[in-house]
Amino acid sequence: MKYFLITIILLVSVNLFSQQDTLYFPVTHHIITLDNGTGGQDAALIPLIMYELNNAFAPAGIQFYMSCVGIDTIKNTTKTSIDLRNGVYTDRDYLTNIASVPNTINIFYPHIIYYGSSSAIGVATFPWASDDYITVVRTQSIYNFGTFDNFIKEFSHHIHEMGHYFGLQHTFLNYNNSWAEHPTDRIYCATRGDSLCDTPADIEVSRTFGYYENYTDSNNCSLCNLLLDSFYYSPNGWWYKPDLKNYMNYASVYCREYFSDQQNTKMRNMATNRTKLINKIGNPNYVTLKTIKIG
Repeated sequence: MKYFLITIILLVSVNLFSQQDTLYFPVTHHIITLDNGTGGQDAALIPLIMYELNNAFAPAGIQFYMSCVGIDTIKNTTKTSIDLRNGVYTDRDYLTNIASVPNTINIFYPHIIYYGSSSAIGVATFPWASDDYITVVRTQSIYNFGTFDNFIKEFSHHIHEMGHYFGLQHTFLNYNNSWAEHPTDRIYCATRGDSLCDTPADIEVSRTFGYYENYTDSNNCSLCNLLLDSFYYSPNGWWYKPDLKNYMNYASVYCREYFSDQQNTKMRNMATNRTKLINKIGNPNYVTLKTIKIG
């Protein structure tokens, strides 16, 4: 069997909060497999996911560590497909009431998620919701992505969903209705769109123009560079230039790199309200520099 030895180099992020004010949150990862224990998320990737989360959330003064349970394997073929559509509560109740570990952030890795009118890559609950979970479709093999740089960008899905978990909306929220944020007149930026003034107005580029990422095409990095210099025309007659590098955009995962300052502040404020999850002391299992074997 072929292996990849990956040494993660600790990146320096500007933390908006002092080190002693950092909030630490325990995470439990639930890998859902077939009845025979096969077909689930590769557990060897979990430390890499944790590292990427910690690097992205460092500016908000938020860090994550493995809970006492750490990685939980659910051998249940019927749960490899999670149905979270409106009016369907069986799987939702399973995630929140049966499989979840109390007082931890629970991330579930099914094979497919049904949500809305189709399927989703990930779903997370907001801080004000009655439910409490994150689901992200299992990550494919590194061999499908061509390069390690392409592969590691796949974990921006986890970062995106964790952003929702700490209260962030999509940057394109309300783009197609009367609450749309005007791309140049930002006077209503605090109440329209995602209600943040340092995230440019967005129109959900991927769905409007069909730029869905192709999971086996490493050229998406080049596509991203082309999109970054583009303006997008909206049916309402406005021209938009969204920030495709923002984690809460729906552009290709190969574009995503950061949260804005106001997004970081909002997440921090929301995080302080999750008192049952906060461990201000931290944990020895906290992931920083790591060498990981994948294969």
